[in-house]
Amino acid sequence: MLRFLVWLLILGSLAAPVALAIERTPRLAAAPAPDSATSRASTDLAMRIYGAASGDEAVEVEMTAAQIDGLFATAARAFPGLRGRAEIEAEAMRLTVSLSPPALEGIAWLNLVADVAPSSDGLDVRRLRLGRLPLPPALTLGLARRLADMSASEPVGSLLLGMVRGVETAPGRVHVTLDPRLGVDGQEGDPRVADSLRRLAGTGDVERIGAHYEALDAASRRGDLATDGSTAAWFGYALKSAAAAVAEGRDPQAETSAAILAMAAHCGRRWAVEAAVGEIPATKRDSLCRRTRLAGRGDLRMHFALSAAFEAAGNATISFGMGEVKELVDASGDGSGFSFDDMAADRAGIRWAEAAREAAAAGPEALALVARLSAEEAAVMPAIADLPSFMQEAAFRDRFGKVDSPAYVAQIEAIDRRIDGLPLHAR
Repeated sequence: MLRFLVWLLILGSLAAPVALAIERTPRLAAAPAPDSATSRASTDLAMRIYGAASGDEAVEVEMTAAQIDGLFATAARAFPGLRGRAEIEAEAMRLTVSLSPPALEGIAWLNLVADVAPSSDGLDVRRLRLGRLPLPPALTLGLARRLADMSASEPVGSLLLGMVRGVETAPGRVHVTLDPRLGVDGQEGDPRVADSLRRLAGTGDVERIGAHYEALDAASRRGDLATDGSTAAWFGYALKSAAAAVAEGRDPQAETSAAILAMAAHCGRRWAVEAAVGEIPATKRDSLCRRTRLAGRGDLRMHFALSAAFEAAGNATISFGMGEVKELVDASGDGSGFSFDDMAADRAGIRWAEAAREAAAAGPEALALVARLSAEEAAVMPAIADLPSFMQEAAFRDRFGKVDSPAYVAQIEAIDRRIDGLPLHAR
């Protein structure tokens, strides 16, 4: 009885802070869907931050409040429960973030407000509030850093917080100095942040990916794998290789994901795959898959392959969100225009990777069947001839408005119905 009362008191003491921290409504309204200019600016900013995290020297990144807001709006295409806003004055930068966790999407919200002061000695958070609960900034960040370090094989908390060397604020803009070499004590020589995050996410099994990459390369060079015609032959061979490994008792999901990522490194962009998983240890970089086509086009080959890879390394929502942002960038005037045939290849690649991973869970025979179907382009790629494509921003806006309009959603749903009817998915 006494033990029960003790636990009841402990739970009661935790209930009040939780009730104050979690709210029923978001502090921020949903941002409008990003347009082409916003998507391009957000992509450029994200690449600058990623470059800093992947490098080996300190880099100063300048951001305006509008750019940060645009980055939040663009990220929300991949993470629908995320909202964010930046307010920057000379004295401080206020970041407000509303997040609805996937398990509680639309039901409960975490509303975080942080005031970041200028500093030449790391990150200086002066005020921190979660919902209606004020938090002591130094103690909270220190605890968060320690918990993140303890809960993972990489010192991710120390690396992320320690990477910030300095912050300068001015009305409407902030300069952040990022140094990926800094760690717990601000000492140089720690692993790069991007490398640690890849290992933490579990997408860095480069040895396994490299083995599948070499198998595809060897097959193409000895003539067992077509180096012209449809890329579907590579889809089928990659999964055939994975099925053989699974039949030998190897991990089904790990082998299938590695085979998909290896195929994407050959048939998509190797550097893009390596940005997610790390450098692939393979001897040849001049892949013969680049001579193949999907629906008669090389760009659709890359769309399909990379979307499948990002699904294998992350999830379908992120993969589609990235593809959607890429099309908005293309529509900004410097690209080829917004193309629903590209989107069809993106979604077909995601669905193919999902089907492969589902088959892997069912066993090597099911995976081998998917491999045989995947070798036929008509089984994995829908018809695209009548889809609206190569629309510059004005043309896209006139016809579809924005990326969450009813007309846009209807077009995506029509593409999905085509994919549903393909032999691979209609089994």
